[in-house]
Amino acid sequence: MAQTVGGIRGWLASLGRPAISITEQLGGLVELFGLTLIYTFRGKREKHAVLKQMYYIGNKSML
Repeated sequence: MAQTVGGIRGWLASLGRPAISITEQLGGLVELFGLTLIYTFRGKREKHAVLKQMYYIGNKSML
């Protein structure tokens, strides 16, 4: 009986870990999408921030 309970717990844990991971990933994507919409329609555009990102992206690709 003790082995059966341990086996069931292990089986449930093997199902739960991927479900939790998928839920966390989907939550992150929903948050990113929401922030993208907010900043697209209401956000301020900072020219300096865009140039700074371009500078870092260019330098990181060279290293």
